[in-house]
Order: sequence, then structure tokens, then C-alpha cells
Amino acid sequence: MPGLSGVHLVRYIRENFNDMEVMIITGYPSVKSTVEAIKTGAEEYLVKPFTDEELLIAVEKILEKLRMRRMATTSQKPPIVRTCRYRTRETSPKNWGYFPHRF
Repeated sequence: MPGLSGVHLVRYIRENFNDMEVMIITGYPSVKSTVEAIKTGAEEYLVKPFTDEELLIAVEKILEKLRMRRMATTSQKPPIVRTCRYRTRETSPKNWGYFPHRF
């Protein structure tokens, strides 16, 4: 992102949007940036290239954390959540999926 690092964006989101989770996707990983992003509040850190399955798992973890946080703040029973399996072009005769096959 020109003029702004992902860590700065994570910090801004954490300060201004308490009910959001953050996932960083990078093509230029480093140990320093990974540690800084996680310490700043990124929930997930994916390095390109990643598989569809890795992305789906990361998103499911974030959604589960959001569900648990909302349950804790509202004292409600956990909602019934059904997750759909990802379909790729190879496994689906109609060539569809919840995410594009390749990013």
C-alpha cells in the first residue's frame, strides 16, 4: 500500500473499530513485520502464495473468534452455524466456488 504499511492499518483498525478482526495478506514477509503485525493485533497473517484451504481456514478462525466475542458480550447461546465446503473447479461440475479458484 503506497504511503501506509499494513501494521499502521492494523493499528488504526484496532484503535477505531473494536469489533473487527484483521487478517494481513502479504507478498513480502519478514520475521520483523510478522511479529509486529501480530503484536499490533492482526488475528491472521497469510503469506502469498497461499492455498484456497489456508485462506478458508484463516477466515473460519476469525469468524469463530468474532462469534465467541459477540456471545460473551450479549450473553446469548451460541448460534447454529453451518459452514459450506469450498468447491474448486476440479470438484464442481458447474465451475463455481465460494472464492475464486486462483487469486
